[in-house]
Amino acid sequence: MRKHLLFALAVIVFAGCSTNATQDLAPDAPTTPDELYVSFDEEDTRIQLGEDGRPVWTEGDLVSVFYRSNANDKYQFTGKTGDVEGSITLVEEGIATQETTKIIAIYPYNKDYGFDCKTYDIKAFLPAEQMYCKNSYGVGSSIMIAQSDYKQLSFKNVCGWLKLQFTGKRYVSKIALKGNNGEQVAGRIYIHTQDATDSFAATCEDLYRVEGEWDDDENIGAPIAENPIITEVVLNCGGNIALNSETPTSFYIALPPQCFENGIEVTMYDENGFAKRVSTKNTITIKRNHITPMASLDIEMPMVNNQMDYADGGTMW
Repeated sequence: MRKHLLFALAVIVFAGCSTNATQDLAPDAPTTPDELYVSFDEEDTRIQLGEDGRPVWTEGDLVSVFYRSNANDKYQFTGKTGDVEGSITLVEEGIATQETTKIIAIYPYNKDYGFDCKTYDIKAFLPAEQMYCKNSYGVGSSIMIAQSDYKQLSFKNVCGWLKLQFTGKRYVSKIALKGNNGEQVAGRIYIHTQDATDSFAATCEDLYRVEGEWDDDENIGAPIAENPIITEVVLNCGGNIALNSETPTSFYIALPPQCFENGIEVTMYDENGFAKRVSTKNTITIKRNHITPMASLDIEMPMVNNQMDYADGGTMW
């Protein structure tokens, strides 16, 4: 058994779980509907991403839905990029072996999600590589989850985001991030969908984070990952993102909620392979559904021991 992060992240307070919450799938099991309706939880509209300050759907987004069973059904968003609500339609049905009483949905779709029918906990995987998106986080890089009794699904964010800001005359091809204590920043996470109320506090001492035991139990369909705990995440900028000498360019990296008690290290690579490493030993807290902005750094400026301290524009380096 391996230890992995257990995050109390979810969505709607689970109304109570009895010993009869699940049962073997019967011939009259609920029929998977062709269409479901999706939106974002009102709390999650306050994260201030993009010009309108709201999370949005992307045309063609795929979603995993466990519709009153442990079958991982694939649904696709039918609206346009920029929509804040709409519908998803069934693309492919999964195989059900047990019934449940709830509807659980996870974005983005992944055929290998592990689902516990008794607790409604989700075993998911955060990618070690994320894609850059202007003024926002990359498509598919940030997990969202919804729990419902009906066909209306209201999604909440599982991750928080670190906002990096750079100025200069270079082009950025990728950015690598890791914690100074070897913290997990990607890989397996355990999403507890029972209660997310006041789960994360402002200080490290009060941050709700516990270690969870994960085994490779075939009963919940959990795949064996080669690297269950990943300590470095890379933001792939797709080509080269041009920096501006005066106006900071922002880069968002989705991270599991946690406290980097000894700070982080960030390495920026340009189009020629030049690497600029900056770090801080200041404590940085990532909270669910919150953006943690770092102060803007001029990557052309000489640094002492690759460290800089700023008092404006965000968290000090």
